[in-house]
Amino acid sequence: MTSWPSAPWIDEAVSAASQLVGSDSMSGSIEAVITGGAEGDVVVHIEFAQGRLTGAGLGAASPADVTLTLSDADAGAVLSGELDLNVAFMQGRLKVDGSMALVLDLLALAATDDARACRNDLAARTDG
Repeated sequence: MTSWPSAPWIDEAVSAASQLVGSDSMSGSIEAVITGGAEGDVVVHIEFAQGRLTGAGLGAASPADVTLTLSDADAGAVLSGELDLNVAFMQGRLKVDGSMALVLDLLALAATDDARACRNDLAARTDG
């Protein structure tokens, strides 16, 4: 098991999600800011090209096409499946600054059965 959020966890997530396919228009960089964790705020950058995850890592992407911000508690709930990412967005718990087109592509991908299965598998391998 790996701890979330950590570089090894992100590597596992990229590997697990590498087979997911979103919209061909889904290209760009996402900066996810997770606030209020035990270690402080965490920033993760995520890269997509033509609907596929091409990379991710700790730290900011420069420049990000969109920045997503959510609390550590909500991020954990999304990972565990207790909170759907689309619901977090609709309830204003997921804050967005930047490309709404990229966000909508991400939300569509997150709603697929394959993405949910990937999330469930990753959550089962996550410590903490």
